[in-house]
Amino acid sequence: MPAVNPETSMNPGPPSRARFVWPVIVFLFVASRIWLHEYISPVLDSDTYKYLGGADALINGGPLPPLFDDLPVTGGALHAVPGYAWFISAVWQALGTVSMSSILFCQSLLALVGNLAACSLVQRTIGPWTAIAVFSALTLSPSIAWLEHTVMPDVLAPQLLFLSVWLAAAGVRGGKSGLVASALLAGAIAGAQILLRTASQVYLPIPLIVAALAWKRIPASLAWLIFYVAGIILVISPWVVDNHRRHGVYDVSHSIGRNLYFSGLWTNTIDRSKELRRLGISGPANVMASFRISDLVFRTHLESGKTVAEADDAMRERAISVYRQSSFPNLARQRFKVLMALFEPDPEMGGTVRPMRQNSVHYLSKRGLGMELQAWAQDRFQYRFSPALRESLKDARRSHAGAVKLVRRWMQEFTLEGLPLLYLFLVATLLLFALRIWLIVFAFAAPVAAFLAAFLFVGTPLWRYQAALHPFMVVVIVTALSATLQKLMKLMTLRHDLGSTSDTTGKKARK
Repeated sequence: MPAVNPETSMNPGPPSRARFVWPVIVFLFVASRIWLHEYISPVLDSDTYKYLGGADALINGGPLPPLFDDLPVTGGALHAVPGYAWFISAVWQALGTVSMSSILFCQSLLALVGNLAACSLVQRTIGPWTAIAVFSALTLSPSIAWLEHTVMPDVLAPQLLFLSVWLAAAGVRGGKSGLVASALLAGAIAGAQILLRTASQVYLPIPLIVAALAWKRIPASLAWLIFYVAGIILVISPWVVDNHRRHGVYDVSHSIGRNLYFSGLWTNTIDRSKELRRLGISGPANVMASFRISDLVFRTHLESGKTVAEADDAMRERAISVYRQSSFPNLARQRFKVLMALFEPDPEMGGTVRPMRQNSVHYLSKRGLGMELQAWAQDRFQYRFSPALRESLKDARRSHAGAVKLVRRWMQEFTLEGLPLLYLFLVATLLLFALRIWLIVFAFAAPVAAFLAAFLFVGTPLWRYQAALHPFMVVVIVTALSATLQKLMKLMTLRHDLGSTSDTTGKKARK
């Protein structure tokens, strides 16, 4: 399969007026994000508070809270990684203020850089106007903007991957020094992705594939791999060594067992009613009971004398044993159901996926900033917030009525999500395969496939998980549409030219 050269455009020639459009659409991006972050309350998930607590502890000179060390909850030690807490504390220290808006602005700044990197690849492969269309779509998407407006690390994973694949392709211009620099930096970014969100491990092969397409030579690709891995190791090593010191394992995280067990509970592959009876606890066996059951099982293993890693291994064995007892058709049906629930709300899978267009009131309801949730988070994560953090959370409740009205209209008019987005993405990916535009396929479609493959085994459907795939999917859809239209226009032009030539030849023959 011949690879598309990232240095060659399907639409060669000078960019002409396209270069004058870029300042306008970049200004639109910046203005929309300033307006959104200034006039609309930020979105906080329940998990946001573990990262805020970590950052709060760090800027006040303390160690990371118990969640990152030995807290006996499902999302506790050897599961929670500190990258996002480090990011928040670095932002607060650099700006000299503890505020939610400072986090949001820095996230949007990284998103801007990542989007430009993605569009640079699209421009080299397809053409400047396609890159402009892609950037415009990324800017106008309410779900992508809302992800930047959420104080969670999900927004950073796709943007950092955009930077990694851009480095993988762009490094070829710098010769040997470009190879070393691009590989080390891409590896460092990949390591940061892992420390921000461990699910980002599924993206690790993507820059390697893009680098192989760009360099086209096995020795160069192998050298890029070596330096890429070296960059990853440099970033994650301190945390891995610290985990070995505290827990006796050389791991960034050790929570696959808890993830398997929890996902099995969520789909009821592991029967929640039976687990409640086995554990001797009462209460409804609905999907939300998965949290209570997982926490209790994890805590019970730790109280029996197991280490965190051993407790996780025990939960993994429990999940696998139940999966083995289930018939393959039933297991496949349940896993496919959780995958589809990521894009289409399913009552049996809880109310964690809410389409933005139909639920704009929910998304604009200051959710996550209530005192009850803050009190719950402080109790669950065993960390008391400092006065400065409590004051910043109070100040964050500031939505302007006019701005809320405009954002609701934005959500109503421009939202593309759920099954329509998924189906468009699948069709677009097939078009890219047909056109053999491999760079776009592997840089932007492959990450979605990798995430969904992992999600089949350890996934629980959350709207922000779907939204974190939107940047990749939007790039694929717009690029495939543009490339297909260009191909059709070329065919029509060729047919017209052939027809004109045939007519001219016929006239000469008659004469």
